[in-house]
Amino acid sequence: MRVLVVAATPFFSDRGCHVRIYEELKHLARLGVQQVICTYHIGRDLPGLDIRRSLTVPWYKRIDAKPSIHKAYIDILVLLRAFGVCRRFRPEVIHAHTQEGAMLGILLGRLFRLPVVFDAQSESTATEITETYQYTKRRNLLHRTAAWIDRWVPHNSHAVIASSTRIARHYVEVQGLPADKVSVVLDGADTEMFHPRFFDARVKSELGLPEDSLLIAFVGLLEPHQGIDVLIEAMAHVAQATPTAHLLVMGFPRESEYRAKAEAMGLGHRVTFTGQMDYARLPRYLAGSDLAVAPKMSPNESNGKIYNYIASGLPVVAFDTEVNREVLGDLGVYAAYGNATELAAGMLALFHNRERRVELGRAVRRRAEEQFSWQQSAERIMQVYETLKRTRSAQRRGKDA
Repeated sequence: MRVLVVAATPFFSDRGCHVRIYEELKHLARLGVQQVICTYHIGRDLPGLDIRRSLTVPWYKRIDAKPSIHKAYIDILVLLRAFGVCRRFRPEVIHAHTQEGAMLGILLGRLFRLPVVFDAQSESTATEITETYQYTKRRNLLHRTAAWIDRWVPHNSHAVIASSTRIARHYVEVQGLPADKVSVVLDGADTEMFHPRFFDARVKSELGLPEDSLLIAFVGLLEPHQGIDVLIEAMAHVAQATPTAHLLVMGFPRESEYRAKAEAMGLGHRVTFTGQMDYARLPRYLAGSDLAVAPKMSPNESNGKIYNYIASGLPVVAFDTEVNREVLGDLGVYAAYGNATELAAGMLALFHNRERRVELGRAVRRRAEEQFSWQQSAERIMQVYETLKRTRSAQRRGKDA
């Protein structure tokens, strides 16, 4: 099976969308899939992946997820790169990530008569980006264009794989796609890479913390939609009640802004910001923490960090959303959506009950092993590929007849 992967993003940049792409690629390769990835000129190369980058645009170096006018012409450069790869590589399937990537994939699919898989990590990625980052008012031209893209992409893809049941249901019930066109392929965790056995007592000392500190882990983009503002507010409540609690914030890009906010709230010595965290280093920091928090404020997006939290054996405090419950089930400690006080109460409840922390940690680790391995996700994607390949072969036979 030869697959062209179109990722209209600066892959790899240590953020959730890219982790999903990387883990899918890695585990599909183990199933014998030969892959070529076409992506932006910037990003980090990873061993074992055949990455083909677009022509360099020296003035564009951003690796965050924010919209940019520059991406319009960089996407065209990715399309040109992918066109050349298609001619030589002769893929059987195109697997596209992000709305922009799916648009490019659909154009290539029409040119080369190839089936296109749209990998959906949100109900409405383009619309949500314009609203999340406040680039547009709800009814202006940019928003209407984004809404059109949100609808055009899934309807013109041959298959949609959704990272949560809620997202899949949206495409069927709201977008009106046939149910057999949409498959749920949850995010997962590399349970060999993320494991409680990687606990290292030196983590706290390296952070300048005493051994009896209670370390709260957060990893993700430092943007409002990830709930970082609510998290810092919650940490103010926790700090007052528990002098040994410390928050470890691993992510970028607005590190200095949020550090200043924490300091203004008197939390400068209670919150550590690491900046961009290398994905390969992340398991050690998670295993060295006592619990994790996932305050994401986008209820219709996958919350991929939770999978790595539970694989590391960490009890998780999260907002009570359908997406989070699909991963954690009854093993999550839930707070009302957007409520900083309840988020703090969830963390404090775990701090004051060590037995509960240990019990939940072991239970979520078992859940990760049994239900959320990336290998299982890769096998589901392979089923989608094989179905598309059989359908294409049948169509060709019908035309020949």
